[in-house]
Amino acid sequence: GGGEREEYEEGRKKAAKEAGSEIDDLTKDQRTVFVSQLVMKATERQLKSFFGKVGRVKDVIMIRDKYTNRHKGFAYVEMAELETVPMCLMLNGTLPDFQKFPILVKSSEAEKNFLAKQEATAAEQEAAERSLDARPAARRTLIVSNMHPEITAEELRTVLAPFGAIHDVELATPGEAYVTFADADDASKASSRIPGIELGADRPIAVRFAEPRPGEGSATSDWRLDADDSGGMAMNAQSRAALMAQLGQRAGMGGAAAYQPVHKAAPPPLQGPPRQAVCMANLFDPATETDPDWRDDIRADVTAECAKYGDLLHVHVDAVSPRGLVHCLFADLDSARKAAENLHGRWFAGRAITVAYVDPRAHRAQFASEIPAA
Repeated sequence: GGGEREEYEEGRKKAAKEAGSEIDDLTKDQRTVFVSQLVMKATERQLKSFFGKVGRVKDVIMIRDKYTNRHKGFAYVEMAELETVPMCLMLNGTLPDFQKFPILVKSSEAEKNFLAKQEATAAEQEAAERSLDARPAARRTLIVSNMHPEITAEELRTVLAPFGAIHDVELATPGEAYVTFADADDASKASSRIPGIELGADRPIAVRFAEPRPGEGSATSDWRLDADDSGGMAMNAQSRAALMAQLGQRAGMGGAAAYQPVHKAAPPPLQGPPRQAVCMANLFDPATETDPDWRDDIRADVTAECAKYGDLLHVHVDAVSPRGLVHCLFADLDSARKAAENLHGRWFAGRAITVAYVDPRAHRAQFASEIPAA
């Protein structure tokens, strides 16, 4: 009768809900990305809104200090659909409007294990397909030129991934690379959508299909530019993020970032013997700061970043100098040296930071009223 039918329907809905919940639990780690380098004022709401540009966000968990409840600069973002995770990873190195420096986005540890299995399978397929003759391989291979001369193979692979599975990226000369797609259709799609983008070389990139090369597929080809152990010189975070945004838009993703790269000369080498105090320049422009708490925000961000290298005794943000100065006094010489070496030439709010060592006695004398007596 009617009662049995209702019980059947309720049972079916309950079973479907439980099955869906089980699948949800099984894929949770794979749908979660790890976000780091967040400013202290970043919130769950801002992260949800930012990642919501590429897909529906199910949950955001910011890791917080159990005593102060302040977050520690990183968070886990769980997406509702597994298919949106690659687009989330494309946001690595971009600069959200609530940040003063780019965020880092990585797969969760479980996702890395999942990807490792996929890559192993892909590697087996690649080995089989490399045995094909040169003509079909050439139809899958593009020569991309007029790029930023410092772009690495790994960076190029990351930004071209939205167009399709990539088998290989090999740098021929600075600013030029051979990109081999797994599928000829993907290569054709990329060839029609990539041209016209500027990848940091102040002129549009050029894309053409590669002609069969002698020894195609051989591991002994001698034109490849080998990267050093550090993976080669990386583009700065801002220009890298901009090119990722442009390529993402060409691949039909859109919304990755909305600013253009700023090209600046590399900073001079770090000068002088290490000292316990440092002065960082070009972190901000006082004339453009409008938030009433901007000094506190910058102090908190610099403190959090410097704490990665050792203990800080004092931080002073100069609100007057147009040079955007922040003075730091470390607890020991080694901490100051590590911070200076890692932060000199880094990018903060679209600006290249320069660091100079300062006599700690001069620092203490200048800010005596702010530093407790030893």
